Amino acid sequence: MNPNKIEAVSCEMALSQRPSTDFSVQYDDIHGLWGGVWLRISGDGQYEYRRQERGDPEATVTRGTIPAGNIRALARLLVELEAWQQRTPERAPLPDESRATLTIQVPYRLGTRP
Repeated sequence: MNPNKIEAVSCEMALSQRPSTDFSVQYDDIHGLWGGVWLRISGDGQYEYRRQERGDPEATVTRGTIPAGNIRALARLLVELEAWQQRTPERAPLPDESRATLTIQVPYRLGTRP
């Protein structure tokens, strides 16, 4: 996706008073053997957090809601940090190494929010 589009939608979310389920941020750092964390935050404030400890067959899942002001603050931070930029060179992972990812999802077309 075009980084300028991600920036534009993140800016829109940072300034908007209305929530958007089309916008989300997801962090994934779960390794099949070692466990880890996974977090998804939607533009409407809904979140799901999973934590899996080493050896546990199931992750512990927490769901809740974040206030709209905090979602706007998150969007502002994403813009400030230019979080869509790849800052480290791509490389093959080492054996048993997890690969953390940050995914920013924005609407397919700008201006499609109700």
